[in-house]
Amino acid sequence: MEYHGFISTLIDRSEKLLPLDRPDELDVTRLLLVLNTGFALVRDRIRYWNDANDGRLRGASPWKDVQKACKSRLDKPISLNGQVFFDDFRTSRDWTYLRVSREAASGQLSAYNVVQCLRKAEEIPSDGLKLDAVMWAMRNSFAHGGILPMSPSQAGQRIRPSANQLHDARHIDRVYFVSKWTGDSIQDDLGWIVMEFGLTALRTFWEDWKALILVPGLDALDQLDRVA
Repeated sequence: MEYHGFISTLIDRSEKLLPLDRPDELDVTRLLLVLNTGFALVRDRIRYWNDANDGRLRGASPWKDVQKACKSRLDKPISLNGQVFFDDFRTSRDWTYLRVSREAASGQLSAYNVVQCLRKAEEIPSDGLKLDAVMWAMRNSFAHGGILPMSPSQAGQRIRPSANQLHDARHIDRVYFVSKWTGDSIQDDLGWIVMEFGLTALRTFWEDWKALILVPGLDALDQLDRVA
């Protein structure tokens, strides 16, 4: 028997894992699990809607406006149907987007090597980025194992120090998303893209993404079960 509702029920299931009435309880494992499924999987299925070739997908893609919103620049509010999305995220000081040249990206992708290269990285201001660049880097990090949760004792001071200092330096206070930085061709290896997310920014990203994918309605989410 075919299973129905895996995508359309993600929102409800995510709220059981990450209850809104306890926003400070940012369990890193649960948050990353929710993002891996609720963001990375859903984002890919939205992107590949037109390639699914399933006759049960009725009419034109309901995700065109969402895809257009994802290509917006982060230097101004992202509006869709009279609502503003990702405003808390784009104005947050709790995350940063870095480029590490191939010369500075020494060795294979590992926690140690990433920490060593951070001070040689070029920080790209958020107002010079498109939302899609952040999403693409996050998606690729999930797809290729470039997810590195770290604590101050492992990685030292953050590029963007948090206002909320941990009492125990062994507790995770950030997640690095590491993916390849390429040119026009995927073989054109320029180095790494490294995004440093504080836990508050990571939760904010999820809440903003969740609000955006609810715009086309639960029926559109349900149809994503058929896009694979």
